Amino acid sequence: MTGHPETETVSAIIYQVRFDLQVSSGLTQMRRKRKLQPIQGSMSMDEQTRIELEAAAFRTLMDHLLHKRPDVQNIDMMNLTGFCRNCLSRWYQEAANARGIDMNKEEAREIVYGMPYSEWRDKHQTEASPEKQAAFEKSFAENVGRKT
Repeated sequence: MTGHPETETVSAIIYQVRFDLQVSSGLTQMRRKRKLQPIQGSMSMDEQTRIELEAAAFRTLMDHLLHKRPDVQNIDMMNLTGFCRNCLSRWYQEAANARGIDMNKEEAREIVYGMPYSEWRDKHQTEASPEKQAAFEKSFAENVGRKT
């Protein structure tokens, strides 16, 4: 880790909910496609409770990123965890589309960023060093796929 408590906290939260953002049992098909499994633990609980807890964890993550740490850069998230706000918005869009809800990329981004993406970028995004950009390219290729 970096030794920065804020970064470690964000990374821990992100890691915990990274692949379990599909908060509805109606997303079984998406889970199979991505080979995602529900969060497993030592506690036994019913499906609805598990879904509600996953949704609560997602809302906490969103609140943290939107209100408490909008300064955390997407490139740092991607380099540390293999995903960023753009990934969250894509997963949100995919989940909506899987349920028959017509949502485009910009609509999903506005939900995740709490404002139009261009506005968030102008307010919060900083210039990334060449080293961070190179690490991002590697992380993006490994976790999202090659840019086309």
